[in-house]
Amino acid sequence: MSEKIRRLYDNEGQEVDAAFSVESVGEATSLIFESMRGSPPRNTQYMIGLELLLARLAARGAVLVDIAIDTQRTQELPIAQRRLDLGRPLPFPLAEVANIHKLRLAISRSQAQTARAPGSRGTGNSTKRLRIYIELPSYVAPSALADQLAHSRPPESDKQRSSQANPKWTQDELLLAFATYVRFKPRQPPKGAPELKKLVRLLQSYNNQRNRTGNAQFRNEASVYRRMMNIKARDPEFSDTKGLDRLGSNVQAIIDDHWQQYARKPRQLLNAAQAIEAIIRRKAVAKDEGVDPDEELAPEGAQLTKLHRYYERVSKNRNRKIESVLAALGNLACEACGFDFAKAYGTRGKGYIECHHVLSVSELSVEKRPTLRDLRLVCSNCHRMIHRRRPWATVEEVAAMVAKR
Repeated sequence: MSEKIRRLYDNEGQEVDAAFSVESVGEATSLIFESMRGSPPRNTQYMIGLELLLARLAARGAVLVDIAIDTQRTQELPIAQRRLDLGRPLPFPLAEVANIHKLRLAISRSQAQTARAPGSRGTGNSTKRLRIYIELPSYVAPSALADQLAHSRPPESDKQRSSQANPKWTQDELLLAFATYVRFKPRQPPKGAPELKKLVRLLQSYNNQRNRTGNAQFRNEASVYRRMMNIKARDPEFSDTKGLDRLGSNVQAIIDDHWQQYARKPRQLLNAAQAIEAIIRRKAVAKDEGVDPDEELAPEGAQLTKLHRYYERVSKNRNRKIESVLAALGNLACEACGFDFAKAYGTRGKGYIECHHVLSVSELSVEKRPTLRDLRLVCSNCHRMIHRRRPWATVEEVAAMVAKR
């Protein structure tokens, strides 16, 4: 997800002729600092702008993870061939840099000699387009970060930020945290562990795609670790809950539901988490729950529920199934109650019926397409009853309900 190119302003509010943008790349946040060009003149205050950007990142506690040339010619090269040598190992907190001016000089010297075209002569170009990979102490939406960096506005104080309530944990987020807990049970990744950092980045990307923002603690490492301990506290095999956070009733209900659903089905849980992770990495997260209020989400959360409903409704899948059944039987009847739209509504109902996707939600993925065997034909009423309560009913279970009437 990339924000529009922003102009920089100095600490007096005067525009600086330098431009940058903020972009989410995979799990990382990166800044693209635009090159200086001569005809027509553009970004002529490149050096001043780069120092401003680095200083403002340092003020926000940013860690410099990586920095590389990002020109059109070099983008196809491996990052190892484009990476700048700053004379010290990466990553490092920018706040630890005693002199930002000297850091900018090191960047200029290195980029003049990095990823040069074969046969190049001279001292090299020290004002190229750069990609700067960073980590922040807590999640900040790209648009908000770009706005903060463009101006001299100081970061909000902890008191200011803590006054903003964080969005509640969603079922998708809790499932990802739950899967991480189960994967490493009985020992959990401590604070600072790569596995915990990976989960934090995944949750931040998920919320970024849903445009959900919060205060300084929003899905940072400490809050995610605390949620892992909440999950541990509800583990039926773990009884020592002393000192662990009390849970809101909604979060506790979801966690307890996950333990009931997956305690003996860890593979089903990990499959669901892997599918949600794939959706996040493909930047395909739905921005809202988008579920009918008379229906319940699958235990696997909103993203896989929406994928399930998408596969049921996509016309190509539905039409193929209808054509197959018509060719075999000559009519379309609900497989649960026998209702035939054509018999009830005449020409208006001819060729109409709904499809229900029978593949377990935990087995869904954005790469896997349903087969005709995965789809069952049901009327609107029976379809609604299938999804109305969790766990979702099967077509056979609904048929048995109808038969008892």
